[in-house]
Amino acid sequence: MNNERGIDVRIAICEDNRQDAEALEGLLAEQRDRFPEGLQIERFPSGEALIAAYQSGERFELILLDIYMAEMSGVDAARTLRLLDPEAQLAFLTTSPDFALEAIGLEALHYLVKPVTRQKLDELLRRFFKRVSRPVRVLELSVRRETRRFSLERLWQVTCREKGIALKLERTGELWLPCPFRLAEEQLRSETEFAPEGAMTRGMLVTVLYRLEGEPSAGSAAFSDVPADSWFAKAVAWASESGVVNGVGDGKFAPDDRITREQLATMLQRYAAYLSLSGESGTLDGFADADRVSDWAREAMQFAVANGIIGGKDHNLLDPRGNATRAEVATMLRRFVSLTLQ
Repeated sequence: MNNERGIDVRIAICEDNRQDAEALEGLLAEQRDRFPEGLQIERFPSGEALIAAYQSGERFELILLDIYMAEMSGVDAARTLRLLDPEAQLAFLTTSPDFALEAIGLEALHYLVKPVTRQKLDELLRRFFKRVSRPVRVLELSVRRETRRFSLERLWQVTCREKGIALKLERTGELWLPCPFRLAEEQLRSETEFAPEGAMTRGMLVTVLYRLEGEPSAGSAAFSDVPADSWFAKAVAWASESGVVNGVGDGKFAPDDRITREQLATMLQRYAAYLSLSGESGTLDGFADADRVSDWAREAMQFAVANGIIGGKDHNLLDPRGNATRAEVATMLRRFVSLTLQ
């Protein structure tokens, strides 16, 4: 099938009937070739379980909700999910069309009457790709008569090195290719965006702060998942030594994990302390989801809000555990730098 989408897709199945959930997961798994850069499927036995996952920071591009469930109905779960994630695509599963009007009101992508067949699922995915697809932006390089393609959303840095090109990629680290730098330069010069909706990982963020600080000398990173030869090793070592990061527990830093808004606020507050900047402190009481801010991040979020670094989203939400996009990080860093110049 065609490459309809160039980014990872996470799909949640919220269905209390185990047999139906397994059957639907199997049908989705048959469609993996429509998701060239990855498909993740997760099952939830109830609306409460799915909402709990969202409140802990999980996000999904497509959510399939059974309407008739033992506790919270799929419609009630959808109403809550719409507040937590207005961008998620919803589809309802049911044995009756009784709730079709509610589905329209919740901007549902589709309304599938059971049993779900390949034909019905194909129509759902067609609607999904039509609503959310955007052009796949890639860097194409010819290496020894073979064309290699790299998603720009996962490309962190391109440099000329040793008569070739060194690429820093989001998850796989650094890669050197024996091809002229001009091949990449010509393509990248024509791009007018920097993948604003692309992911920002923890490793990327500490590298940005490390460069803001002028790349000072640092020792070795004391985290088991930060190899000494990784492109972010020096940045992580500096950030750890400076008190900007503490890791995620069990001696790990999780450099490839997408950074959440509250993690970002925490790193910026600690970086401000490193720079001897006090800033202001405020309250989060005006936000509808203030209670979802983790205890360890509350002071940092108060600092970020009070100093204009982080603002609310639609529906008066802070979305503290949601992933920060590159565009959001760029905006927050610009505001943070302005604070340092006051």
